[in-house]
Amino acid sequence: MVQTNEYANDVVIISRNLLALEEALQELDNISEETGLIINQETTKHMKVSKKTHNQCNQIAIGGYTNKRVSSFPCLGSVTNDDNCISEEITHIIKKGDRACYAYKGLTKC
Repeated sequence: MVQTNEYANDVVIISRNLLALEEALQELDNISEETGLIINQETTKHMKVSKKTHNQCNQIAIGGYTNKRVSSFPCLGSVTNDDNCISEEITHIIKKGDRACYAYKGLTKC
């Protein structure tokens, strides 16, 4: 089973297994090629989310390019990490709030 979330120029593909993910990425690559779009290899990443520790592949090869494995990434203002822990997301939200408060310090009292 594969799920996709698309927003503007971002696509998130969620899969329960590597084979389904590789098939979805290959299909995305084929459709992109047909429509004249190019997948940005620099920003394409993959991440395995699990509370269990596994040997995780560092790269997935699709078509003529590979993408790197990351341990966390921001998507639509939310940070997701590979151990499915929310503490990094909470820290990210607090820092965003602190920056906003500092930016508006002259206008309001924080």
